[in-house]
Amino acid sequence: MGAAYSIKLRKHIRLLENTLFMLQDIKVQLQYLNMPLYEMLSVMKSKKYFSEIMFINECNQLIALGEDFPDAWKKSICAKPQYYKREEIYKLLHLGANLGSCNLENQLIIVDLHTANFENFLEKAKSKQQKYGNMTVILSMLSGCMIFIMVI
Repeated sequence: MGAAYSIKLRKHIRLLENTLFMLQDIKVQLQYLNMPLYEMLSVMKSKKYFSEIMFINECNQLIALGEDFPDAWKKSICAKPQYYKREEIYKLLHLGANLGSCNLENQLIIVDLHTANFENFLEKAKSKQQKYGNMTVILSMLSGCMIFIMVI
């Protein structure tokens, strides 16, 4: 049980790191390439480090079927929440609602704000993993040893 919790913490950290890469990629594509959102998502889908962020593929598929970007973004995040926590999902939904709906400068500000939020989420997750990750594995091993001793 402890090992499973430790693995879940590591997957959450990796997902947050990939989300930060995604936000940085969105900022670069908006700022320097001025790409439309549907093209931006198709470019992100082809990058291997975004393959763990499953809602990008789902969003691409919904856009290909004719959905608007904000609706496709919301549906894909709600359908594939993965290891995101509730407040992280809320921030991603807020990001999708604002991308493409305002001018470029405001979109860049919004991406910067969400990047700062996800950096805070990552710091909290790393501290939690550092605090509890090893302890849960050790406690699980000790409880397994206790059960083994009690059985004998």
